[in-house]
Amino acid sequence: MVKEPNEILQNLQKKQLSFRDIFPDDFVRSHTDKKDLADFLFGSGFVLQTQEDLARISAEDWDKYIRTVSSYQSFDSFKKAAVEYYIERTVG
Repeated sequence: MVKEPNEILQNLQKKQLSFRDIFPDDFVRSHTDKKDLADFLFGSGFVLQTQEDLARISAEDWDKYIRTVSSYQSFDSFKKAAVEYYIERTVG
């Protein structure tokens, strides 16, 4: 049975997904010039040790970084592609 998009989104919202869930190494490798998630995060130059660190980074700073390592123009567009990839892998 094929799930409706709204049902898929509701299920995703219930889960607490990690950065690794949304940005697996193969996604990062195929959508950026980085070899894996660790390389992607380290290359950002951001201090990312806690969830609070992640929340402190401005959208502008993320967007600048994404433009330097990928063909995406914003972190939101990069994240949207990653979520679509996650859905394809898990619901597919």
